[in-house]
Amino acid sequence: MKPEAGWTPEKIEETFAGAGVGRKTIGEIIKDHGLDHEAAHQRLKESGITPGDEDKIKALADRYDATPIEILTIILTEKN
Repeated sequence: MKPEAGWTPEKIEETFAGAGVGRKTIGEIIKDHGLDHEAAHQRLKESGITPGDEDKIKALADRYDATPIEILTIILTEKN
């Protein structure tokens, strides 16, 4: 599901909580969800996060004092 397809923070929590998303890399998330690479990185950058494609979601969350679900929410949802 692409960002414009309707991901909400609630839907992301419901879908991915406990699913081991923290073990995936940013690049894997982008590829798995068919996201635009630049747009996903831009959403993270706008939130003050500068990842590499090989950064694991959990490690990134720890580095930025967030949860893996919060990082995933940034990647998958469009800002209004």
